[in-house]
Amino acid sequence: MADDVVGSQVAGLRVECEEQARKNRFRRQFWRFTHAALGLLAAVLAGISGATGLSSADARIPAAVLALISAGLGAAITFLKPEVHQQAAHARRRAYLALEVEARFGLAQAAPVAGPYLWPSTGACWNVGG
Repeated sequence: MADDVVGSQVAGLRVECEEQARKNRFRRQFWRFTHAALGLLAAVLAGISGATGLSSADARIPAAVLALISAGLGAAITFLKPEVHQQAAHARRRAYLALEVEARFGLAQAAPVAGPYLWPSTGACWNVGG
C-alpha cells in the first residue's frame, strides 16, 4: 500500500516536472523574443533618428524624439535584463527535466519485473520473478 502511495506521488512529480519544463521553455522563448525585439527596434530607431537629424535642419525635432524613444528602449533592455531571465528559464527547464528523468527512473525501478529478460552485453536470457 505504501508503494502505491509513493509510486503515485512520484508519477505526479514526473507529470509536474514535464509541465514546468514546458512552461520554462515558453518563458525562455518569450525573453529571447523580447530581447531581440527591443534591441532591434532601438537600433532601427537610432539609425532613423540619425539619418533624419542629418537630412535637414527642420527635421531635428522628429530626430530628437526618435532618439529619445530609442534611448528609452535601450534603457528598457537594461532594466528588464531579458538575457538573464532567458538563462534562468533555461536553467530551470534543465533542472525540471533532470528531476523528471530521475522520477522516471524511480518508477522504472519500482515497477515489478517478471518474465524473460535479455541481458544486453551477452545476449543471455534469464527469467526474472518466475
